[in-house]
Amino acid sequence: MKFYCDRDVLRLAKYLRFAGFDTVTRIDLSTDKKYNLCKKQRRVFITRKKNIMKGLFKGHLEVVDSNNYLEQIDYILTKFPVEVSKIGTRCIECNKLLRVCNNEKNSKICPHCKKRYWAGKHYQAMLGVILKYVTSNINENE
Repeated sequence: MKFYCDRDVLRLAKYLRFAGFDTVTRIDLSTDKKYNLCKKQRRVFITRKKNIMKGLFKGHLEVVDSNNYLEQIDYILTKFPVEVSKIGTRCIECNKLLRVCNNEKNSKICPHCKKRYWAGKHYQAMLGVILKYVTSNINENE
């Protein structure tokens, strides 16, 4: 599943990326260009602007009512469960797929923005939020 997060749900976008979802946040685009991007790339458009969006966007639209990012995460990830193998595979800043660092054990790097990731406190905190939305078929392949 691929998402486009509007500017009013940017914190949600970081959690979706952490969960492994391809999530775009191009706040510089006009409304028409956002719609075209979603249609062309088959992205779910996520926003809080229910009155502006209804009737304008013909693709898959998810309007989150809450301003609270945890409630937004709950709303979206209840509909789109997380695959455990995808957690921590994307850069939460630029959405690129991470690579394993050769010289550091248990760390990853973004090939685009060079941000480094490891299983520290921030990672553990985000993981704690995301884990309850992992698909239930994790143990079926064992």
